[in-house]
Amino acid sequence: DLQVSGSWRIVAGWSDNWDFQDSDDDDASVDDFSISMRARTKFEFITSEDLKAVLHTEIGDVAWGAPGVADLGTDGVVIEVKELYVDFNWPDTDVNIKAGLMGVALPSNFGSPVLDDDFATLNITVPFNDMFTMVAGFARFADDQNGIDADGNSVEEDEFDALYLVGVI
Repeated sequence: DLQVSGSWRIVAGWSDNWDFQDSDDDDASVDDFSISMRARTKFEFITSEDLKAVLHTEIGDVAWGAPGVADLGTDGVVIEVKELYVDFNWPDTDVNIKAGLMGVALPSNFGSPVLDDDFATLNITVPFNDMFTMVAGFARFADDQNGIDADGNSVEEDEFDALYLVGVI
């Protein structure tokens, strides 16, 4: 099965005199009218109740008339991959395994100051009971890929990896 969802928006706004100064007085030129748009589309490729793949894209906050992106005669819309992962439930268990590019946030009340972002990761979620769940993960935040330093020497330690283990009550 293929499930598609998303949100598309076009926003127009007009404002004038935000700084309570006449532009003739403070020499500040103000763009009074603007239009922008954003499209987020999510595709879920579902093979069974235990296996699916997710692709979530965004064409984001493009201002109408922006040079090289949305001006006259251009096709320069940039597509961003928000999520790209495989979601697998271990058969006959509640264990969930996700691998790929996705958003991960450590638990907190108002957003985690430690870890709350999109990155490539492997997440294993194991619910022990209705009250406690354990999440283990491996993340690769960066990898230089070429392994060459400024002097042309080979560098093997060009990755920035992290392991995390979180208990959620």
